[in-house]
Amino acid sequence: DSQSRQQQFLQKVGQGIQDSNSMVVDVSAEFQGQKKAQFVATVAVAYSPVSTKSRFLMFAEKNPANSNKQGKMYVAAETSMPITSAMNFKQALNADSTSYLNAELAFDDAKVQIKSKMMQSQARRQYVERHPLTQKCMQQMQQGNTVQYACRSVIMRANAMDHYKTSVHFEKIPDFWKNATYKAYAA
Repeated sequence: DSQSRQQQFLQKVGQGIQDSNSMVVDVSAEFQGQKKAQFVATVAVAYSPVSTKSRFLMFAEKNPANSNKQGKMYVAAETSMPITSAMNFKQALNADSTSYLNAELAFDDAKVQIKSKMMQSQARRQYVERHPLTQKCMQQMQQGNTVQYACRSVIMRANAMDHYKTSVHFEKIPDFWKNATYKAYAA
């Protein structure tokens, strides 16, 4: 039932996220003919300007007219990203911006679990410290200007990650998806 699913998603998506902004979208399509076809999708997102967490939930279901094979898919993803300064270069550079992504996907009998860690290397920090715009930003900051082009540019660079570690665990993946993954990886 669409209404109860929307309420359930809205309640779950914001759990544990302080002052969350949560939204849910539910779409369904039904096609009449000799056999009826139905497609349903519900997506929910929660984020907060004061919390490091954000969450994404999705449910999709298909009942195609030309097949008796009903399909369902569930996705749940959560990120944890520190709140870093968008206005102060020194704070942005010295902040630990290590971020995490955990996601689970289930469809038919298959399950996929993804865990990612994104971080910034010391070499990246040194690169940003030595960047030509950094000196310009430091001069602008001394004059009280923190939103000029130079500072905006180096703050974005200071918040960027350059090391990513991801692990993927999967169970009962159909051969079609295994082959597609291998081909994409080999390309």
